Amino acid sequence: MEDGVAAGFWSYAHEDNEADGGGILELATRLQAEFSLLTGGPLSLFIDRNDLSWGDEWQTRIDNALVQTTFFIPVITPRYFKSSFARRRLPLIWEDGRY
Repeated sequence: MEDGVAAGFWSYAHEDNEADGGGILELATRLQAEFSLLTGGPLSLFIDRNDLSWGDEWQTRIDNALVQTTFFIPVITPRYFKSSFARRRLPLIWEDGRY
């Protein structure tokens, strides 16, 4: 993520996005557009479906993205809390002193 650019980490349950016909990822796109409209600058969002490629060391890429983030944006749903992978992101942010 570029220096001086607001950076977010979009955390969600994939099953929720599928059940909502892609609405959760569409919300991320709309958030980026709204941020740009209000600030005149971009919001770089780390979204696993867009920012992880086959063969990437995904855990390292996710950890690095979290370190560089300005905003951690969890889409909290019952499925989110049932996902051990999604739930693991929350303590990392809290323990690091960022909310």
